[in-house]
Amino acid sequence: MARVAVETYQDLSEAFGDEKARLIVKAIEDIEDLATKKDLLELKVDLIKWNVGTMVAMTGIFGLMLKLFG
Repeated sequence: MARVAVETYQDLSEAFGDEKARLIVKAIEDIEDLATKKDLLELKVDLIKWNVGTMVAMTGIFGLMLKLFG
């Protein structure tokens, strides 16, 4: 990543100057912590699993309550 940052810095410094190029490269390096599409897809799958599991458990509890008190 350092090599890419240096090349990016060199390209940006030619266009915007050293000060702005340094700030832009720093901002780009900070962006690495954002979620990717793959991360979001994995999160979506996990949420669906939890929701389905919760619905099955609640249906079982509801059925048991109907059987005991109905």
